Amino acid sequence: DYEQAMQEYQKIVEQAPNPYALQASFQIANSHALLEQWDEAIERYQALLLTETISPEVGTDIMLKLAFCYEQVEQFEDALKLYQKIQSAPANAEKTDTALLERKIERVKDAIKESKKSPAAVDWRRR
Repeated sequence: DYEQAMQEYQKIVEQAPNPYALQASFQIANSHALLEQWDEAIERYQALLLTETISPEVGTDIMLKLAFCYEQVEQFEDALKLYQKIQSAPANAEKTDTALLERKIERVKDAIKESKKSPAAVDWRRR
């Protein structure tokens, strides 16, 4: 049960500082995303990106998840910026599936074009 898990993770976060608070916050954000609570997930992922103690690998993972959430709420420009940031980071060159990232970028670019043509006609999720 994701709701119960989020409550337990929140208890860990509230006991901060502790070595598990960052991971617990990440799991809360993931739980919101799995429950399709996009706004809450976005808020949590954004807060995590402001944390100075995250590693570049974790930062990349957070950005990928945040970009996906942006896509779900049709904030395509924000998603595109994150995907491009990930793509341009030298630290990600060997660790990121570049072909998959390029497909995500193209998908978002297509969604942006479609939304400019007819905002009601965006059906980018079929790709």
